[in-house]
Amino acid sequence: MAEIEPVNNAELDAFRRTFPDPNEVRFDDDCVRWFITTALYLVARSGRQAEMIDVMSWTHHLERSIINKEYALSEKVDLKRPIIIAAWEDNRGQIILKLIDGMHRLYKAYKTGVAQLPAYVLTVDEGKLCYG
Repeated sequence: MAEIEPVNNAELDAFRRTFPDPNEVRFDDDCVRWFITTALYLVARSGRQAEMIDVMSWTHHLERSIINKEYALSEKVDLKRPIIIAAWEDNRGQIILKLIDGMHRLYKAYKTGVAQLPAYVLTVDEGKLCYG
């Protein structure tokens, strides 16, 4: 496996300025703080395309999440925007996949009967650059 190139902070700062709100977006999952803008930067830098994931395979994440249902079902939640999944190596060395961005999109897809969503899937090494 090729080693992932470190984050270029100047490039990341320029990338961050392309968002309407340039502040770092964070998502806490099991006491892990994920830097979503960094994840999107890595995806853009790699040129990778989103892959389709099966919504029903991910609905277990909804059980322990706080979802603003009214917002999730609104037009503001765009199901064409990819969710972000990160591969994570736990303390036993097992690789698990974590949904780090897109819980409202997942909820909307589930409730409206959409079978698949686009997703960016980060490698373990990319994921390590996105949490702290």
